[in-house]
Amino acid sequence: WSSDVCSSDLEGKFTYAAGQVLYKHLVARHPSDLPHYRRFGYFYLGALAVALPAFLMFGKANFLPEAPLQWGVLVFLGLVSTALGMYWWNKGACMVNGGTLAVMNNLHVPVGLLLNLLIWNQHEPLGRLFLGGSVILAAVWISRLGLRSSAPTASPKNQ
Repeated sequence: WSSDVCSSDLEGKFTYAAGQVLYKHLVARHPSDLPHYRRFGYFYLGALAVALPAFLMFGKANFLPEAPLQWGVLVFLGLVSTALGMYWWNKGACMVNGGTLAVMNNLHVPVGLLLNLLIWNQHEPLGRLFLGGSVILAAVWISRLGLRSSAPTASPKNQ
C-alpha cells in the first residue's frame, strides 16, 4: 500500500509540473492579444468535461453536502483557492524560468505549515519549518544566480 501511495504522489507531482511547463510553453509558442484570464477558462471547461461525466457515472449523490455552510466552503475552495490560485500560479509560471518554477513548486509545504500555524495556531516544529523553507529559498537564490552568470554582458556597441 505504501509504495502505491508514494508512486501516486510522484505521478501527481509529475503531471502537475508537466502541466505548468506545458502551459508556459503553449503561451510562449502561441501568443495572443487576449489576456490570460480570457484563455484560462478553457482549462476549467476541460476539467468540467472530465469531472461531470465521471461524477454522473461513479459519484454518490448521498455524499454531497447538506448544509449551506458546507456548500459555501466548497464554493469558496473551488472558486477562490483553486480557480484563482491556479490562474495566478500559472500566470506567474509564465514569468519565471524553469528552475525557479521547479523550486517554487516545493514551497507549498512550508507555506501550508506556516498558514496552519498562523491561522489555526497549530503547533508545528518551527526548526524544521525554518530549515526546509530556508533550503527552498536558497535553491531559488541559486537558480537566480545561474541566470545572472549566463546572461550576456553588454558591450559598448549594445548600449
